[in-house]
Amino acid sequence: MATLLHLDSSLWPAGSASVSRTVTAAFRRPWEDQHPDGTVVHRDLDGDPVPHLGAAATTAGLADPAVHTPDQAAAIPSTLKAWLDQVTVLLGDGLGMDVEFIVPELTLAHSTPAMAELIPLAEASLVKAHEEAAAKGKAAAVRAAGETRPLTDLGGYAAVCTDEVCAR
Repeated sequence: MATLLHLDSSLWPAGSASVSRTVTAAFRRPWEDQHPDGTVVHRDLDGDPVPHLGAAATTAGLADPAVHTPDQAAAIPSTLKAWLDQVTVLLGDGLGMDVEFIVPELTLAHSTPAMAELIPLAEASLVKAHEEAAAKGKAAAVRAAGETRPLTDLGGYAAVCTDEVCAR
């Protein structure tokens, strides 16, 4: 049976104006349509954060500390940053799995007066992110059909385990 790990990381609760929660939902819907008997494990990283990677993991050769600059670390919630570090390092680098990202841009345009002129671009980016999430959700569900390995949805970011890569 197929399994989807659905992660939300927004500070805003379900039902609010959270952009990332709408994108993860857009990914999840077609996946569930394709796998009505599948298992969905939902984790809210704001409500139940994961620990950060410590020095031991970084210095053990699992991650290159030069890869993440302070600017990059501040760009997303630290709970999602911690999860991405673990997924990218352990699944991507360690196991050779494909890690794909869906990133809606300019998500603060509606709530930041100085960004008001960027609202049309933000709305277009959100539509594109929803379309991409739905398409990738459907494609991932098709790839996961018949697999027992989990398919991971990362709050608008997805790590997909394919047979070819997981066989390593």
